[in-house]
Amino acid sequence: KRRSADCVAVFVESAGREPTLVGLSDAVEMRWDIARTNWPNDYLWCGWSATFPRATVPAGAKLSFWAVDADEPRLYRLEGKQLPQ
Repeated sequence: KRRSADCVAVFVESAGREPTLVGLSDAVEMRWDIARTNWPNDYLWCGWSATFPRATVPAGAKLSFWAVDADEPRLYRLEGKQLPQ
């Protein structure tokens, strides 16, 4: 839709188990690096942050991040670098 996500959902994914929601973004942040390349500033406020307990991520599990479109509702997987554990 050419707009920022309504929020971001964080899931833990482990082999043999269903993905588990562990966090939702609860704050937005300015992303000047994105806004500069996508003028006008439609994406200035496209950064996000989420906090959740480290204990919710078992050893060997991976985190996945999903943009939430609350209008449809629908999730879109965000691709990017794997975060260090």
